[in-house]
Amino acid sequence: MTHFENYPGLVYMTEMDKKSDGSYNPKRFRFVDFSALEGSAFLCAASHTSWDTHLSGEEDYIFDSYYYDSQVTALFGSNGKLLHVSRAPCSSIEPWTCEQWDNMRSYTGLDYTRTNPYNHGYITEISVDSKPNTSAKRHYSMGKFTPELAVMMPDNRTAYRSDDGSFSGFYMYVADKANDLTSGSLYIAKWTQTSAYPTTSTTLLATYPDGTATVKGDTSDGGKGALTLVKLGSATDAEIKAIVDKKPSLSDIFQIGSVGGATAAGTKATCAALGTGFKLMAAVAYDVEYRGINMCLRLRDGNNGTTISSKFSSQAEVLKAAAFLETRKYGGYLGGTTEFEKEEGVVYNADGNVLYAAIGRLRFGMDVVGASSFGPSGGDDHIQLERNDCGAIYQVALNGSQSDTVGTAIGSNYVGTEMKSILTAED
Repeated sequence: MTHFENYPGLVYMTEMDKKSDGSYNPKRFRFVDFSALEGSAFLCAASHTSWDTHLSGEEDYIFDSYYYDSQVTALFGSNGKLLHVSRAPCSSIEPWTCEQWDNMRSYTGLDYTRTNPYNHGYITEISVDSKPNTSAKRHYSMGKFTPELAVMMPDNRTAYRSDDGSFSGFYMYVADKANDLTSGSLYIAKWTQTSAYPTTSTTLLATYPDGTATVKGDTSDGGKGALTLVKLGSATDAEIKAIVDKKPSLSDIFQIGSVGGATAAGTKATCAALGTGFKLMAAVAYDVEYRGINMCLRLRDGNNGTTISSKFSSQAEVLKAAAFLETRKYGGYLGGTTEFEKEEGVVYNADGNVLYAAIGRLRFGMDVVGASSFGPSGGDDHIQLERNDCGAIYQVALNGSQSDTVGTAIGSNYVGTEMKSILTAED
């Protein structure tokens, strides 16, 4: 299987002939059909399961729901950093994004304003039969964000997913049955920093391209933190697909109190001043260089003076929509950490029973210096590290007999309990 990481998302299968000497020759090369899923988008990395299927990470950069919400547009005003899809012609501020929307329109035949952003941003599983023919299905119960890839643990139930981009989360999924990802429980990790931020470094070495000073020590330590798991919800793929088909908007799930394009535009205090339940969150999408589009959000679950949207039949359905369609925002809303930056590869080491996770750069939500430091996890700043644009490798310790943040036992022996840097890059 070969991914072509772009919009639309394409995968090609190469069928091989095995020769008598054990080598392989390519026999046939053809694309995987995603028409049953209304197309695919920006398929990034992948993994192979023990039950012989292919798990693709479908990154949702241009399908962050805030792009498609008229309430966001009204609150944001004319600020050009909001790349809203309904603009005609598409904004020239970010031509790459416009090009991708044009590609998707050509592929699906849908106008921007008719696109359902909740169709994209999930783990997609591809199966191959003996013909060989391929079939693909999205796992809506694994949550929507910008998944780089999913990696299965030896129990064939527990999966970890990295989240590409800025202000992202780190997620665990525990399936109800082994070898079956169509139903399960979704969690987001909360980082509680246990390493001290080194503040003694003052020697100026250079300046980053954005003007931020680099001091000696930037590459010395990627830090470490204790991990706990916040449960977002449990669901089946069919349940969440039924909600997707109702075509809700972000403002059906959350009341949007304010929207800002710079990190200083919103704070924990200004959100709280809007009323009980408002919390500071970041909509990241493709606005990486803008350090996120921050919002004051309040869950529309019927509490704190909110009303439940007519798109939903009950409070329970609102909570499922929040957990599985707005996984990153709801995760931060419940206290999970949404400050990780450019999470890329994740791999399991059976010898040590640990995960390794690559963080492409330590900045924005992860650093502690200057205007680029912004804690969008409900307004809290969980991660406070020295900036390092060249990234680090983290090791995640895994253990059984763990409970989530409200004390409920997690039915997995592969629960992350600590995340620590074992290698930092040097520019």
